[in-house]
Amino acid sequence: MSLVIADKYSKILAAFSKIGKHNGTAPPESKSNTFALAYEYYVAAKLESAAKKRKEQAQVACVSAGMLGDKADLVTGMLTVVYTSDIMNITAKAATPAKRIDPVELANELSKRYGELEALKIINAATKYNAPAVSYDFTDGTG
Repeated sequence: MSLVIADKYSKILAAFSKIGKHNGTAPPESKSNTFALAYEYYVAAKLESAAKKRKEQAQVACVSAGMLGDKADLVTGMLTVVYTSDIMNITAKAATPAKRIDPVELANELSKRYGELEALKIINAATKYNAPAVSYDFTDGTG
């Protein structure tokens, strides 16, 4: 990383760390002794959402400008520089594709080999449930 980018990065982090604590974004007064923690969580969630949207928009702009190359040209495990300038480079690495089982195809194949009833028994025996996803949201404290 160039010194110019490293300096900008440290300034970005410093400004980021002040959001929700200074410059008119500090938490309002509350009677709750845990409100500051809840407010920090709220600020962090809002920043995460805004940062994700900003990154997605920047990536779309870079792709539209032809700066990031074609994903189809990347080989699994390959690390390559896709953008270079006098100040920074952008690299891309192609991860190993994930494997997945097509449940409809599996059911069809099992049915062909063992019959529909036996296929359903096999699928039910092999089915495991993940823990439920939990999401948190924020509302005002008026009710």
